[in-house]
Amino acid sequence: KSLKRFFYWMQEEGHIQWTGEFRLRNAPFVAQPTPLDYAITPADVLKFAKEQRNDKVKLLALCGFFFSLRSQETMALKAADFRSGKAASVAKCAQAMARAGLYSQLIVYISRQRRNSKRREVMPKLHSQGWVACFNKEAAQEIIAILNRQEKLTDVLQTHQNRATYRMWGEATTDTPLDEISLKDLRRASCCWLGDNSLLTDRELKKHGRWKR
Repeated sequence: KSLKRFFYWMQEEGHIQWTGEFRLRNAPFVAQPTPLDYAITPADVLKFAKEQRNDKVKLLALCGFFFSLRSQETMALKAADFRSGKAASVAKCAQAMARAGLYSQLIVYISRQRRNSKRREVMPKLHSQGWVACFNKEAAQEIIAILNRQEKLTDVLQTHQNRATYRMWGEATTDTPLDEISLKDLRRASCCWLGDNSLLTDRELKKHGRWKR
């Protein structure tokens, strides 16, 4: 309203010659290249995860890549957030994976994320809340195995502040195929791989990655 009043005032004062209707629209969207310098594959992530003894590092890799989660979202996960089998297959995100010929029997609900500075859970980013599907059967089996042997997932994922977790990831990935991939890169790398190697439509990929646009 303030902009409209200003616009009409500019018209009245003769600073603007336009006499048409006042409309606001978003700035034109310009596609940007991915900031990733290295590409990784599902095989790279699975090999890395299977070689790790630390369940936290395993989950960070598996959930970050195969669910395309942000690192703060993975660190806030709880066992109750997961659904598998028939309960998972009815979700729209799982059905999209099935149409693309991908695995569709494990989903997770994103409803929170961890702050970077404190051990505190907050709401996820805008457009990020909702169900997300795992697109690889072998990765799903690894995740379920961890859920079965860990009584409380929070005891695994929330043992450190976020900065310490990022350092742990850097140490674990040194001299591995994921050496140049940060925790935040996993989601980008996942969506890049899906975009290049799956039958997901642009709309389905956007929903899976929970991108704003």
